[in-house]
Amino acid sequence: MRKSYFLFAIFIVSAVIYASPNTMNIIKSGLSLSFPDSSGMEYNYLHYDVFHHELLRESRNDTLISRYTLRSQRIQTNYAVTNYSVFAEWTRSVYTIADAFQNSYINMQPRPVSHAFKFKLQTHKKEWLIQPEIGYAFSGFSDTLFIRKFPSSETYALNNYFFDLLPATFGDTLPYQYNVNRFQGACLSSKTFNNRKLYLYLQYSRTWNHVSEFHVNTSEFDALSGPRESLLTQLSSSWHIQSGLQLNETSLFRVGYQYHRFPLSWNHTVFPDDPDTIEIVNLAEGITHYHALQLGYQLLSAPFHLQLHTAAGIAQGNISASTPVLGYVFRILPISHQGEVIGRMHYLLGHLYLDYPIQSGKWMFTPRLDLLAARSWSDITIDAQLEFGLADIHQEQEYIHAAYIASLGLKTDIFLSENLYFTMNMDQLIPVIKTIYPELPPPTPTDTKFYGGLSFSMGIYLTL
Repeated sequence: MRKSYFLFAIFIVSAVIYASPNTMNIIKSGLSLSFPDSSGMEYNYLHYDVFHHELLRESRNDTLISRYTLRSQRIQTNYAVTNYSVFAEWTRSVYTIADAFQNSYINMQPRPVSHAFKFKLQTHKKEWLIQPEIGYAFSGFSDTLFIRKFPSSETYALNNYFFDLLPATFGDTLPYQYNVNRFQGACLSSKTFNNRKLYLYLQYSRTWNHVSEFHVNTSEFDALSGPRESLLTQLSSSWHIQSGLQLNETSLFRVGYQYHRFPLSWNHTVFPDDPDTIEIVNLAEGITHYHALQLGYQLLSAPFHLQLHTAAGIAQGNISASTPVLGYVFRILPISHQGEVIGRMHYLLGHLYLDYPIQSGKWMFTPRLDLLAARSWSDITIDAQLEFGLADIHQEQEYIHAAYIASLGLKTDIFLSENLYFTMNMDQLIPVIKTIYPELPPPTPTDTKFYGGLSFSMGIYLTL
């Protein structure tokens, strides 16, 4: 398992501020491979648990090099009376991912902390069960990016018109602030007719990501020198529609569709307002669209639980970017470089989930197995327009990747009394990700060891 794949997983996990009980559930939640659960809201209870996700550890010669973790604590409560039931949940998560942002070029120490709240109401209107839900989550922190060194090239022109101009443009210290807010609204409804049950589910979410940074330009040109601030915003929205049909006591079929829209904008917000300044205000903009279709089957009312899913999706987007004005040629011609990235990806996947509860006195053991197999096809086109004699860059590349993920888990419930029991959960994720095309050279032998994918939780459950 290569480090690059783990870092990609860390990026995905760090973007999910609704923490899940284990790493596999985070993946399934992102792919919408689960159906909303309307059970568990018929009685009163209080539940508290804590989670630890050992995402990745990198070591060499028994010395720890880097470590990435996610730790969460969660409180759930439900109050049921007559025809109504109210559910509330609070989750606090702490991400330890700073090692991913330390290398020979930069040094950062981000430590995001997120809070998520969820509220559900369940009631019955005539023959329909109705369960509206709202959720809100937020996270934010301030940090400083330290630049240890800037890149360079063996090409004189590339250094003269690009790399050598970067230190004066940005400096070596960039304070920044990151904020994310997410709102989610959903509603589940169901109705029983002719010994069958129909489920309808609609979910809408909106996420605001803001990254603002500050730096000082120390250029020799008065029109460029001075304080600079920029703001990167990513305001995404998504829709998720599902329907399910329970044919009998044991079989539930479902179909779902989801759509995500990811626009991105990065702009200068503060720079010298001088008529002679030809500054680039819009540094980057782009948009990505994602569509996915899911089909699923769930076995109910059996000694074991079985779920089967298949899904297909497609994502396509483009990003255009420009450097600020880095300097001038002959003191009149501004130096700025532009580029564009266009990408398209589609995938197919299959998923199997199986667990089997085993009762032994006051102990309940539930071993479980998650298997996921996926194949993705993607192509990326990069166009960079470089000025003043530098060769333009045009690259097109196609990729085929295969992913196989297995998760072995065990849940243990210890019944301490009639109304109180203790829970423990453990899962080990085993990912295998391969590049099918283009064929890569054999990896260089290394004495670096990688370990990750472990999730552990424990909690207490009290019925009231």
